[in-house]
Amino acid sequence: MNRTLIRQAAESDVRCISRLQQQWLEEGSVYGFAPESREQVGAALSPYLLVAEADNEVIGFISGSIHRSEGVAVIPEGESYLEIVNLYIAPGFRRRGVGSGLITQLLARAKQQGIAYALLYSAAKDIRGILSFYERHDFLSWYVQMFRKL
Repeated sequence: MNRTLIRQAAESDVRCISRLQQQWLEEGSVYGFAPESREQVGAALSPYLLVAEADNEVIGFISGSIHRSEGVAVIPEGESYLEIVNLYIAPGFRRRGVGSGLITQLLARAKQQGIAYALLYSAAKDIRGILSFYERHDFLSWYVQMFRKL
């Protein structure tokens, strides 16, 4: 595999991102995940939708959006924050630094725009692995919500 390129997603990437989202659904690794339509992916094209590409193939993506806090425990009222919505890497390319590259670049873009906070939620079934990944990128846990079937 050649070097991985991380870049802003373009209209020509919408089909690939949609395909990766379908693959993510079929993987069954997230509770309640539903792929976005191609129209929704296209509407999300912005500086906060990045793709990872290897050998001219899109192998992963990260998406985020900017919001203004209404005052929550960890982000003061009126502060802008980046919400990371999705991060997915195709199975054959995991544990190679691709996800770290995507998150690092997304956070850097937000910081360049004066954003001081980032927030994310996860419904991953491998919650310990996800927590470990994000903790390596200096995220802290804010709260925990759990469930069980009786």
